[in-house]
Amino acid sequence: MTTCRKLFLDSLFGVGSAGDFTVDLPLQVITKKTEGLVLGAFSIANVFNSVIANYNDRLYWRVSNTVAENTIATGVNDRFYWGYDTGTSQSWVITTLPAGTYTAAQMGVLLAMRINSVIPDIAMVYGPPEYASIVLVWNSPTTALYLPSYGDITDPAWQQQVWRGAAYDLLDSQSVGCIVNSTQGWQRTWTTAIQEPSAFVDWNFCNTIAPGSYTGTQFAVQLQSTLNYATTFTGDTVTCTYVADEAVIRVQSTRAMQIFDPELLKSSRWLADEWFAPKYERKGLTLVPSNLRSANGICWGPGSPSTDFLTHQLNLAPVREVYVHCSASDFGTLTSSGMRDVLAVIQIDESWGSVVTWRPFSLNDQDVIPLQDGVLGPSLRFYLTDAYGRVLPLGESYVYLQLSIIPLQTQDS
Repeated sequence: MTTCRKLFLDSLFGVGSAGDFTVDLPLQVITKKTEGLVLGAFSIANVFNSVIANYNDRLYWRVSNTVAENTIATGVNDRFYWGYDTGTSQSWVITTLPAGTYTAAQMGVLLAMRINSVIPDIAMVYGPPEYASIVLVWNSPTTALYLPSYGDITDPAWQQQVWRGAAYDLLDSQSVGCIVNSTQGWQRTWTTAIQEPSAFVDWNFCNTIAPGSYTGTQFAVQLQSTLNYATTFTGDTVTCTYVADEAVIRVQSTRAMQIFDPELLKSSRWLADEWFAPKYERKGLTLVPSNLRSANGICWGPGSPSTDFLTHQLNLAPVREVYVHCSASDFGTLTSSGMRDVLAVIQIDESWGSVVTWRPFSLNDQDVIPLQDGVLGPSLRFYLTDAYGRVLPLGESYVYLQLSIIPLQTQDS
């Protein structure tokens, strides 16, 4: 055992990667409850490319189709989710619908027939004259129906708290949708409008962008190459030109297209409605919500598809802050994304390839972690993340840091 004032630690002597490593202290360091642990120095090389492999190397975009297909396709959107309550028991049903092209009127007839095939005693009425819209109506003295909307079916909370039928994949529900006014509970009397089904109206694409450090002109060339991946499926041809005065890229396409806002990709509701919905045919790599690896933060387009648009200003330095975490934290810090074990936030303010060195200006810039009577460690884990808590890939680089043990009563002079 020994007492120490400073610990000089290097990821080269740790186990793991430079972005997430554990150091075993060679000696047991005695600590006192009158002392605290602070980060006194930190250095890291700026090796953060514009596009980093396995971090932000996937682009997500949409290409519009020329004809809307009001169809039910087998294994795509051929499931109708519903339930019924007879007063003595409840049943939840997933009815498989026949493939084909349907108008809204034909869908109303189809759904009414399918429900009556299970519970013939309920009076299903489709499109009565007193309603101006295409509707499905029932009125039963004994049996209640539950008709969820597509939004209900793809809502994790609804699936967990309401649905009691067969298990299904939230990201691949294959729901036909079509119910405009969901029941939101068991109903013996109800009226709802019916929509036509939609399958493969537009294409959603995900493809990789080659890792590397880019200028605006270079990134425009790479973006054009990535977007033209869709040509095989859509016949679309894309041209990308860098506009230096505005630091944007002009995208011209023979079909209307849209590069998605990166914030949308983080929304589970948007993913269910706009990415995994059956009306969109997905091509390319599989979107994994827990690991997007999104490059859309570098550049994205307007909120609707267009054949000629300017992207938002390029962000070719996607990593601007490094959040330093430590297993010895007392969880006394808080970030916008909810992280509690951050020792310090390091600004990457040096050019690519240079070493970023950080020291606190004063104790006010340090997170002082109170210690207890005993020993420190013997193992300490450090990991580096972005603002969203994703561990940063540092490749073959390494990290140096200094920890200081100071009296808790230490004040700035």
